[in-house]
Amino acid sequence: MFNLLEMEFYKLKRSKSLYFLILISLLQAIVVYFFSERLKQYNGKDTLTYMFFIQSTLASTLFIGIFSADFIGIEFTSGYIKNLIAYGHKRRDIIISKAIVYFIGCIFINFISPVVVTIINTFRNGYAAGFNALNFINLISLVFTMIILQMATASISLLVIFVSKSPIINIGVIISLDFVFRVMNIIYIRYLATGVIYDNFLLSQAELITRDGAGGMEYLRALIIGLVTICLCISLTNYMFKKLNIK
Repeated sequence: MFNLLEMEFYKLKRSKSLYFLILISLLQAIVVYFFSERLKQYNGKDTLTYMFFIQSTLASTLFIGIFSADFIGIEFTSGYIKNLIAYGHKRRDIIISKAIVYFIGCIFINFISPVVVTIINTFRNGYAAGFNALNFINLISLVFTMIILQMATASISLLVIFVSKSPIINIGVIISLDFVFRVMNIIYIRYLATGVIYDNFLLSQAELITRDGAGGMEYLRALIIGLVTICLCISLTNYMFKKLNIK
């Protein structure tokens, strides 16, 4: 397992797609910051919340799909996965090592923009009036929950890539998932009765916990949905991968 993790981290450091997607994420943030006069007035606390909120309407989900297609998907077509199995590595260890490093990559890609813009506005406008222990707890809760939600979305992509063994199918599924979320968002705005479905959809959680007035129940629901998704997807990935005939 240690050797597999070492190889995956080496790959991550040399991954062109990682740095490319980080660059695109930063460019998105620059555009948002440049055109939003309101954002420039926020303190650090409000900036972080807003940037996490705005990400749900940008391309963060698509970044996850693209990264998995390049970081993991091409290893099926190149025969790398087959070689790992031939060398005697357990399939479970292959999945776990790839999942850990892949999740870290996704977090870097989608957290770099909120962190950079928050740092800028913290220097400009301060973090929050009267920063105290409660603000610190809220900060940790927000960041931790967002990490879980990013991992949950990434775990869906991980499942698809290991089952389909196709980067194209993986990207197609992630695009479809993102499209469904955007359609649900439009329907929810017009028909509040659909709130039960929207409120329990994975991709909705980032928007829900960053709303004004979001509290413990919203965070708890997001954590439960995220953790259940991760556990189910990792378990299914492990089960399906054991059944696959790798050629």
